[in-house]
Amino acid sequence: MRQRCLLPLLLLPLAAWAVAQSLRVDHARITDAPPTAPMRVGYFDLHNDGDAAIRITGADSADFARVEMHQTVFELGVARMRALPEALVPAHGSFTFAPGAAHLMLIAPTRPLAAGDRVRLTLILASGERFEIELPVLGACPETKHNQDMGCAEHSGVQQRNGSAK
Repeated sequence: MRQRCLLPLLLLPLAAWAVAQSLRVDHARITDAPPTAPMRVGYFDLHNDGDAAIRITGADSADFARVEMHQTVFELGVARMRALPEALVPAHGSFTFAPGAAHLMLIAPTRPLAAGDRVRLTLILASGERFEIELPVLGACPETKHNQDMGCAEHSGVQQRNGSAK
């Protein structure tokens, strides 16, 4: 009887690992800023190839004192940032962190960051699982309407499938 009660507990890490295996990331990037800027902004697309929705409840990185999820909202024609408590990646769907929408505020870098550097970031899932991704720091990109809208997405060339799960 005791063994039967332990079996579900032993299977929990396997179930959590299976959730992360359905995630993939592309267009990951951190926007250009002076190397000593007190904040940066992170963008990327999350895709869920699994049969169940995945909730992202936070993020952290050794390269920043704090990482916060925010949502840009427009009130009376003025853009304002609001805390985003979670990002829901639907089954067989996507969630995008993009300029003018949901994004990661990367607060107080622990080291100077320049174009070409790479930042490891951990997404925290509601299941307690952690999903690691890597974001390149982009250099300046040409001033076009498309680049302003996309945060130089086409310059990153970064795609990740099944980042490492812990």
